[in-house]
Amino acid sequence: MEQELPVPHLTGEPITETEETPPGTDAPAWRRLQYFLFFVPHRARAAGEIIWWWEKRRLAYNLIVGAFGVVTLFASGLWMQGPSFWSGPATAALVIGVAANICYCAGWIGEILLQRFLVRPRHRIGPFLMNLALGISLFVVVTPGFVVSLLRLARRVP
Repeated sequence: MEQELPVPHLTGEPITETEETPPGTDAPAWRRLQYFLFFVPHRARAAGEIIWWWEKRRLAYNLIVGAFGVVTLFASGLWMQGPSFWSGPATAALVIGVAANICYCAGWIGEILLQRFLVRPRHRIGPFLMNLALGISLFVVVTPGFVVSLLRLARRVP
């Protein structure tokens, strides 16, 4: 039985030849998405390449965060709050979406600054920051629905 290689951006292991090769069409969808979101060539990159790496992934990031937001709105019943849909949840979703994209820009700005000032291997900064940004964004998007659902269970919110 073949042993699966560790994912370098999570374990800090050196990148192997198989990690440099994109997964084929027969690979699971989550593996192809993981490769797309987190793979960085094992070399130093210029500022323009860093910005391009991040901007290429913006749509996928927005789709993931947006999907979690929609599920949260419907699962918690937040979409029914307020006199109209546009006065409450839609406005909140728009504000969170704009804020998430402004913070997303901080990812490539932070990576460029860290590339300039770090001495250690720097090619893993982008995937680390992407993991961090995605995790924080999903937390921010899901938390209000989770809190409202808990309050409803405690019968404190109608």
